[in-house]
Amino acid sequence: MHQLQYSGKDIQYYSPLLGYSAVGITSIMMKQIDADYNEELSHTCSKYEACNVRGTVTLAIRETKRFMSVFSQTILAPVIMICMFSIVFRLLPIENVSEESSVVFIFPGLVMMSIIQNTFANPSSSLMIARIQGCLPDTLMPPLSPAEIMIGYIAGGVLRGMMIAVISLAIFVIWHDVAIASPLQALYFSMVSAITFSVIGMIAGMWAKKFDHIATFTNFFITPLSFLSGTFYSPDQLPEIWQKMMIINPVYYLISGFRDSITDQAYYTLWLGGIISLVVMIISIWICYVLVRRGYGLRIT
Repeated sequence: MHQLQYSGKDIQYYSPLLGYSAVGITSIMMKQIDADYNEELSHTCSKYEACNVRGTVTLAIRETKRFMSVFSQTILAPVIMICMFSIVFRLLPIENVSEESSVVFIFPGLVMMSIIQNTFANPSSSLMIARIQGCLPDTLMPPLSPAEIMIGYIAGGVLRGMMIAVISLAIFVIWHDVAIASPLQALYFSMVSAITFSVIGMIAGMWAKKFDHIATFTNFFITPLSFLSGTFYSPDQLPEIWQKMMIINPVYYLISGFRDSITDQAYYTLWLGGIISLVVMIISIWICYVLVRRGYGLRIT
């Protein structure tokens, strides 16, 4: 049997060829692996492209950590304010409300007002700070759809408002030894309120160019709606013309519905207020989605 023998010169001659062949084969294999991986990744992305769960949750966690880092300012301060208002208004008479139940009447309005103000403040201040610091691209560059960006920002505001509501109601129940008449109704109106004004806060944050604009929005829109909706008084105390004007105030239905869930005392048909509140929330979400999709106030120029 003839055996092949190679000299040192032959090995020196064929070694580069063998090396080039190995590199070529490896390159072809890697290209095939990359093609298979890209195909699988494309299939996975097309399957889940409607919902980037990880990105949305990450944005929501960032917004949550932002307000939790100043817990004493964002959570504790509103709760203390509600308790102080309750102590002050305990001494003031309210028409058609007994002195013993005056605080029980006032407290739900204070809680709802705090939910409205804080859920509005969270996304609006977050967007404003991001614009000033120039870090808005950090939110816009990841593969997040307009709906996912909205959910991330709104989730932080809603969680902040609901934490204030839960802590305040816990203090209220322990302090006055009362029970919530309808917990599901309280959850509905508080959630609708938190979502609605968190969305409005995001709209204000996109519109505003400086903090003065946020203050203008708060002073001429949020505060009047909160104070002129029966927060501190019974609608029966107002003249008839003002009672009719309160009907067009959506915050009136939120506060009255929330108060009814605790005191079991409503000033309007409950289902009507629930529908009006839900419609206002849906309209706010739609407006915000259109603005985010167009990049209004989010693009760096």
